[in-house]
Amino acid sequence: MWPIFVGINENILLTGLWYGTEKTNVQLFIKFVDELQDLHENGLVCFPNGQLAKSEQIHVHTILSPIVSVTRYMLQNMHQYNGQFGCSFCLHPGERISVENGYARVYSP
Repeated sequence: MWPIFVGINENILLTGLWYGTEKTNVQLFIKFVDELQDLHENGLVCFPNGQLAKSEQIHVHTILSPIVSVTRYMLQNMHQYNGQFGCSFCLHPGERISVENGYARVYSP
């Protein structure tokens, strides 16, 4: 399962959930980001107590959207976190080292 979380007004909300045997369709995540951007720029109209004459425009500002590391690289158009140049904070290619029965990528300073 790959959740989509959004932080609005200090609340973390589960706004989407992808599950299946295949990797997520990143276009669905990008469409979701486009919708959040639209809510930020254009907002939505609310009618308090059902009164049409007192409509209010509300803009939604997403302050964060934590994304699991296996999805983040696709949204950032990068290599996966365990691949060469997979660190999203630096430009270090990383080093492949042997660990027990396999390998790991290490990003040392």
